[in-house]
Amino acid sequence: MLEINSVSAHYGKVQVLYDLSVTAQAGEITCILGRNGAGKTTLMRAIMGIVPATGGDIALNGENVSARPPHDTPRQGIALVPQGRRLFPELSVAENIEVGLMARNFKGSKRREMREKVLDLFPRLRERLKQQAGTLSGGEQQMLATARALAIDPQVLLLDEPGEGLQPSVVAQIQDVIVNMRDQGLAVVLVEQRVDAILTLADKAVFVENGRNLETLSRADLQLDPEVIRRNLGV
Repeated sequence: MLEINSVSAHYGKVQVLYDLSVTAQAGEITCILGRNGAGKTTLMRAIMGIVPATGGDIALNGENVSARPPHDTPRQGIALVPQGRRLFPELSVAENIEVGLMARNFKGSKRREMREKVLDLFPRLRERLKQQAGTLSGGEQQMLATARALAIDPQVLLLDEPGEGLQPSVVAQIQDVIVNMRDQGLAVVLVEQRVDAILTLADKAVFVENGRNLETLSRADLQLDPEVIRRNLGV
């Protein structure tokens, strides 16, 4: 279980998160929703340690991980698929996946197992292992960013708007993988803006406004009143 407990965060003197709290259970998809500038991406970066938490703490299975350096976060079992993918464009597909494997320092049979696992999830990548990541289509790049994150064999998977700008068939494939990971027991934290995706995927929705908690709704709550998403997002 991932627990974000009253976390605050700043960029220099500008405070972006204010005592924000989120709990993400194993085997659950927690959607983080809010308008542009609400602090969603900053929250993901704070979980990874890229933006230091200036208040509160972040715990994984009861252990405080917020004081660790960013490079150590993946070793704890937390993986991020960032907005914009952030691949190494000059490296091949295979080499980008190796970056994920190196983050956990997997060796031997475990390394081979995780490499095959992510390629089984995204067979198109297997056909393009020697191709430079920067020459892939947008959908293939999103698949690779997701595969790289899953290569660390995470307990928690963070995804920041993974369907942004992609064609529906690719979005559906990414969503299938997200559900698959949830069903395998991962805690999935998903930043999402599309109402249809939220209604399809969310076990719980946490609405954020100006870096603060607004409200938290269960899947049942969302199904009873789907318009609550549009009201809170202003769409």
